[in-house]
Amino acid sequence: AGTAALALRIAMLPTSLFLALNVAWLALELWLGLRRKSGGDARHDAGTLRLLHMAIYPAIALAVFIAFHRNGRLPESWHVPLLWAGSGLIAAGLALRIWAIRTLDRFFTVDVRIHDGQELIGHGPYRHLRHPSYTGALLSFLGLAAGLGNLLSAGVLLVPVIAAFVVRIRVEEQALAAAFPKTFPAYARQRRRLVPGLW
Repeated sequence: AGTAALALRIAMLPTSLFLALNVAWLALELWLGLRRKSGGDARHDAGTLRLLHMAIYPAIALAVFIAFHRNGRLPESWHVPLLWAGSGLIAAGLALRIWAIRTLDRFFTVDVRIHDGQELIGHGPYRHLRHPSYTGALLSFLGLAAGLGNLLSAGVLLVPVIAAFVVRIRVEEQALAAAFPKTFPAYARQRRRLVPGLW
């Protein structure tokens, strides 16, 4: 009985880890939403925080619903490797997002806002990327898509989420360019938005 119980726990480990990381991710985002909203002038944000919410939450719900159906389901033999890969991507995404948030410190908010005394940050993950916290978030979404193990789920999840983040990045960079007209162009030329060497 003891051996069977141990085998069951080992078999459940990928699923348990995947679920635990998703709970940790959700907790982080809820905390950020409560504690890191600027509460100031919303003109810079241009409704992009609302857009992200409108894209993310329905996409997650629909992707999870679809994942329990056969259509688009990847082979069963891929299930455990995809859970491990998904967990790795979520963990990496969380680590990068937290690193970026800690690097920005008081200047990080969930809505787009230029603060008094704000400056362009060029150290930590911002040495290579303009938006590493978004890269971290998107890595986590990619991990969720992998762990669900369904191609239709992945499409339903990733297409609207990536599109919403692209809109958000455009708005944020317009605000930064307006706030730092002399330094932002050179800053932008020296680092990619989301993926080193690509975009």
